[in-house]
Amino acid sequence: MGYYLKLLVDASFPVLYRVLSDKIGRHFKTVFKLRDGSLCGVILGERYIGSQLSTVAAVAAISSSAAPLALMSTGPAALVVMLREREDGKVVVEVFSFAGISGLNRDRLLKQVAYGFSGLLKNLGFKFEILDEVSDFFSWKVSSELNSLVLEKVELVLEKDRLKRKKSGKERVRSRVVGQSLPEELKMLGPCPFLESSEFSDIFVCGASKHVYVPTSSISKGEVMKRCVGTSFVSCEYYVKALDMLKACPFLKRRQIGPLKAVYICEASKYVDVPFSKIEDEYTTKNCVEDRYLSCSYYVDAIKEIEKKIIELDRKIKEI
Repeated sequence: MGYYLKLLVDASFPVLYRVLSDKIGRHFKTVFKLRDGSLCGVILGERYIGSQLSTVAAVAAISSSAAPLALMSTGPAALVVMLREREDGKVVVEVFSFAGISGLNRDRLLKQVAYGFSGLLKNLGFKFEILDEVSDFFSWKVSSELNSLVLEKVELVLEKDRLKRKKSGKERVRSRVVGQSLPEELKMLGPCPFLESSEFSDIFVCGASKHVYVPTSSISKGEVMKRCVGTSFVSCEYYVKALDMLKACPFLKRRQIGPLKAVYICEASKYVDVPFSKIEDEYTTKNCVEDRYLSCSYYVDAIKEIEKKIIELDRKIKEI
C-alpha cells in the first residue's frame, strides 16, 4: 500500500526536472523523449521516517502539526516521481510514496510523505494544483487513461501477431480434403477427409497414417462404409489425432465433450459477428485447417477489426 498524488505544475520541464533531481534524486533519475517529442522523467528517492526526519517528511509533519506522530513509526519510504511535459508548457507530475514504514500511523505517514512533496514544491516557489489523489494505493486504483490505452494496445498487437500466420521453412502437414480422388458414390456420403483411394477399386487408404500412427492403413470398401462415411468417422481416434496435427485457424478452439468427440468454437466472434457458435468436425476439416482458413471471411474480418482498433488506440494515445 501507499499514497498517490497527481499534480499539474506551472513550470517548464527542464527547470522542474533539474531542481527535483537535485533535491530527491539520490537513487535514480532519468529523462527521455516520447514519440511526440515531449519529455518524460522518472526520479526515485527515499525518505526515512523516524528519529531523523528528511526534508520532505519534515515539511509534511510540521505543516500538519503531526511531528510527534511521525516519531511513532520508523522506516524508509520510497518516493517515486514521474514527470510528463505538456504542450502548454506545464508539467504533469505523479508522486508515489509506499513501503518500508511500520507502526500504527503508517498510512497517515505515507500521506505525509506524498504531501511533503507538494510542500517542497511550494517552498521552491512552484505554482501547482492537485488533480487526483488515492489513499491505500495499489496500481489498479490509479485512474490513468494513457496507461489503460497503452496496455490495451499491447494486448491487441500481441493478439494480432499470434493470429497472423507465420511463414516457416518446414513443409507443413497437408491432408487430402480438397480434391479427394474418391468414387462419386463415396463423395456423396460425406467421407472422412483423410480417406484416400488406392490403385485397387475396393481398397482405400487411411491418410491419417501420414500424421499419426495407424496400425493398418489399408481399409476395405466394406469397412469404409461402416467407419469412414457420414458422421461415423468423427469418433475415430485416428481422425481426431490427425486433425490435431493440422495447422488450424488460430480462432478455432477445441472443446472435448467425450473420449473421442469434440466440438469447435470460432473465437473470431470476439471481434466480428459470427452467425454460429459451434462448428462440427466436418466443417472444421473442410474450412478451418491448412490454407483454407486464410480466405475465411470471419478470419479476415477479425484481423482487420483488430488492426482498426490498434489504429484508433494510437490516435487516442497521441491526443493525450
